Amino acid sequence: MKKVFNEFLRFIIGFGLRSYYKEIKIVGLENIPKNKPLLILPNHQNGLIDPILIGTLCPLKPYYLARSDVFKNPLANWFLRTIQMLPIYRIRDGRNSLDKNEVIFNHCAQLLLHNENLIMFPEGSHGIDRRVRILKNGFYHIVRKVLEQDPETDLQLLPIGFNYQHLEQFPDRVSIHIGEPLSVQELIATVDESDRLKVLKNALRASLIKLTTHIEDQKNYAQLFEFLQYSKVDYLEPEKNNELIASYTASKIVYTHTHHAEHPESKSKFYSNLLYVLNFPIVLLWKYLFKPQRLDLEFVSTFRFVFAAIGYVLVMSCLFLISFQFFPVYLILIGMVIHYLLSRLLIKNS
Repeated sequence: MKKVFNEFLRFIIGFGLRSYYKEIKIVGLENIPKNKPLLILPNHQNGLIDPILIGTLCPLKPYYLARSDVFKNPLANWFLRTIQMLPIYRIRDGRNSLDKNEVIFNHCAQLLLHNENLIMFPEGSHGIDRRVRILKNGFYHIVRKVLEQDPETDLQLLPIGFNYQHLEQFPDRVSIHIGEPLSVQELIATVDESDRLKVLKNALRASLIKLTTHIEDQKNYAQLFEFLQYSKVDYLEPEKNNELIASYTASKIVYTHTHHAEHPESKSKFYSNLLYVLNFPIVLLWKYLFKPQRLDLEFVSTFRFVFAAIGYVLVMSCLFLISFQFFPVYLILIGMVIHYLLSRLLIKNS
């Protein structure tokens, strides 16, 4: 029953994501190892959207690690565990709570040893900056547990890069670049145990940097970001963007900063306005009742997706009940299908 529920949820959420995003591009599916323990380690830019994109649109059925405070509600605890989420405890949850992580790490190791997939975010935080942050040690705790229980297991680390064009805007585009897996056994074969963490972190971060647009120079981050904006780069193409950044000299940084000009966005205002008119109840509720300006930018897309999905179903249900009094059911259903297809067409062309 649990498996059926998860598959139904994957289908529904995946359908919603494909309708919500203007474009979803997945690159490197051939890099996913088969029949091997797989620790999936993406960069983290966009709240809960990141893990559900992987969980619903990639041929993976992973377990997830999530912060423990979201499990406090009994109903939430049941639901999250049903969809294969496990709690991870942080120092802010209380020093005594950290001991519980040992149980979780052991459980994660057992999952991996049974060739399951596990997602965790090695940066340990999320942010909208175009860079891969310094990696935390959390993923290595699980790697160490796996090796303790089976030193010969062929554990694979799978780097994944998320690339959003404008994650705070709607509609948005996103690409998921799946890198080549890193074999833990190969990386640590000739390395002292005391150096394993450093070697794995360096190899993983180097891979992630190739899979997303990365500005390493934090001192000149603002100028480099302006240059990318000025150049109208497609953030769904990280390899090209990183080559552009690498070729950019310090003198050009000054030039761009002092001569930067605003460029109009490429999306069609006509299509966007028509989309908002067709769905004005949802748009009005989002802008004036939900007050999205109070949300952190990293969570705006997550809450907007959930709000749009639930709001669309509720509005269509209300329209169905009202129209049912005046029109045949088949005409109402045809109208609803046309409304959905037109909305989706406008999203894709906005």
